[in-house]
Amino acid sequence: MSNELLLGIPSGPFADNFRAIACTGQTCVFGIGSTITVVELSSMQIIATLTGEHSQTSNVTCLNCSQSKLSGAGSSAVCKTVIASGDTQGVVVTWTLQEGSVLNVLPRPRESIISSPKEMLREEGPQSVQAICWTGYDCKLLVALYGSGQVVIWDYLKGSVLWQTRLNQKEAPSHMVQSPLDRTCLCLTNDAGLLYFLRATDIAAGRVTQKEYKISASNSKFMRCRFGAKENLLHIVLEHTLLAFDSGYGVPVGSTALAQRHSPFKDILGISSDGASLFCVHQDGSISCWSLNHPKAIHSMTYIVPTLGLEGMARGTKLGHIFGYLKFDHFNGDAGRGKGKENFRVVLTTTNKSMGSYLCAYSIDPLEGEEGFGATLESMLRLLPPNSTSFCPQRTGSGGKIRLVAMGTQLGTLEIVDIGSGSIRRTFKVHDSAVLGVRWMNPDVLISFSSSKEGAVYNNCIVLTKIHTGSNMRVRDFASKDTAPLRGVRASSSGNYFALLFKNGLTELWKVGKDLIPTRIRVLNLPFTCIQFVDSVPQFVYKQRPGPDAAAAKPLIDLAEPGADGLAEPGTMNATAPRDLIVFSLTNGHMGAFEI
Repeated sequence: MSNELLLGIPSGPFADNFRAIACTGQTCVFGIGSTITVVELSSMQIIATLTGEHSQTSNVTCLNCSQSKLSGAGSSAVCKTVIASGDTQGVVVTWTLQEGSVLNVLPRPRESIISSPKEMLREEGPQSVQAICWTGYDCKLLVALYGSGQVVIWDYLKGSVLWQTRLNQKEAPSHMVQSPLDRTCLCLTNDAGLLYFLRATDIAAGRVTQKEYKISASNSKFMRCRFGAKENLLHIVLEHTLLAFDSGYGVPVGSTALAQRHSPFKDILGISSDGASLFCVHQDGSISCWSLNHPKAIHSMTYIVPTLGLEGMARGTKLGHIFGYLKFDHFNGDAGRGKGKENFRVVLTTTNKSMGSYLCAYSIDPLEGEEGFGATLESMLRLLPPNSTSFCPQRTGSGGKIRLVAMGTQLGTLEIVDIGSGSIRRTFKVHDSAVLGVRWMNPDVLISFSSSKEGAVYNNCIVLTKIHTGSNMRVRDFASKDTAPLRGVRASSSGNYFALLFKNGLTELWKVGKDLIPTRIRVLNLPFTCIQFVDSVPQFVYKQRPGPDAAAAKPLIDLAEPGADGLAEPGTMNATAPRDLIVFSLTNGHMGAFEI
């Protein structure tokens, strides 16, 4: 993990990140760009950010977690959670969740089965890591599926390749799952209906068996699968069909068509521990549950939860990541003997071009007194919009630490970020275009601005926002159309004044009165190159008289009671009469200051 990074605040996911999510216990791990964020789900607190090993020009494409004994032997072995991540450049990184340290970096290996350099160039293909699974009886081996159909089995602790092959490159698999009953058995699929079964019984001896089957998927654009709770049973979803497949005989044993009134399938989220229930997600965000009639191997829908994660959200919201898992809730507080029930949990991210993204955790529970199930939102984490356009830390006292940061975004929102906990405390939709500048007036008030061109004039929007109430006060309603764009805003430390800087050289000084009512008090038309509010006069303000009287320097502005030599000490200020001062520089090289 990068030593320079103190804390990462995740933004919304990119398209390459949508499959990069996994959960282990109450911890969710998901990829954003080239970074991996670890979140505790019950409190929605960011507990770690893993970065530095994946190139900044890459995106994390897949994630998987496993419990592994990394050191010691027998009862002294230490069991830790290991995270494996793959990216768009073909690099696999393994990390320990508890320490956030890197175990190994595994670049995509050259293929020993290629016989000539020309064939290597012709067969290279996409490098992206499509999927990662653990294999072996103790999960000490890692299987990586690459975009060109290359499959590699790694000893991830030693960083060595134990076995590799290339499957059909023209119709390369893009999805891989592991059997919960036999960790040496893997199934790889592509969207054209091909199924590959790999069984790694003895890697050291090169004993990896392969079987290939074909499913008719002419009316579907994708295929996903998940192993069932019974031996040789594989559940398969096409866009409008749910299949039961016998991997022992290599044939479908049951088929169920999805009713046209329902949105097409998107993926299989999970299967109950007894194998009786199957949870699927649809393209519109709904979740359906299916029961399996084992003698006939036919699925039947038992209920559907509509538009999970999208209901009540802004128009245009879409699903990003989505991951489902089972959680066993104990009633008597004793995990060993207490009674409990098995509940299904779903973790997902949402994306919206105008409002940003969220990480949401849902539980799927039976409805009281009714048939069917409902989704309950358990927790939610606001994610930063991907493009932040302005940034300002909150002022602190002498020696104090920065706790809050105000960020303006391309979406026109203000995000109040708590950098101590790594969470976004408040979000305000203030502007209709990108926020170009933001400043703290006081701990409860922000001033921000945006500027957009409309024909030959500019719409400069300046807003005062009160954090605790969310109320806004628009500034300069009398002149919403200007001939020059607004380029900056400055705020005094007292919170009583602010300055607006325009591109044409005009600078407006404003005073903030009671109830956030602003009043313009002065307009300056000077060729400023820099202008800033200060609490005390810096050294350059002292006016030096040329000639023999230079030693008798006299300050341009008296900030403190004069000392024995009649001069104020630089950097001091009269505590009984604080003043708002502005220092500036001009295009001719002169510098100065004035008191408002």
